[in-house]
Amino acid sequence: MLIDDALKPWLLEVNLSPSLGTDSPLDLKVKSHMLCQLLTLASITPYDREAHRHEKKRREKQRCERRSLP
Repeated sequence: MLIDDALKPWLLEVNLSPSLGTDSPLDLKVKSHMLCQLLTLASITPYDREAHRHEKKRREKQRCERRSLP
């Protein structure tokens, strides 16, 4: 991207398969921030493994309670 003196953005290049590998601490910082911003823009929330476990246990408990009803 290039931004001209009128603050108009210009797309200079599109890479169909960008390398997300990191060779330096700066590379890791730049690419990890870029991915975080991309996921935020796409409204993708992080997966909460602990919350998933709790929900699974809650559902199992409900199933067991329903089975034990007369």
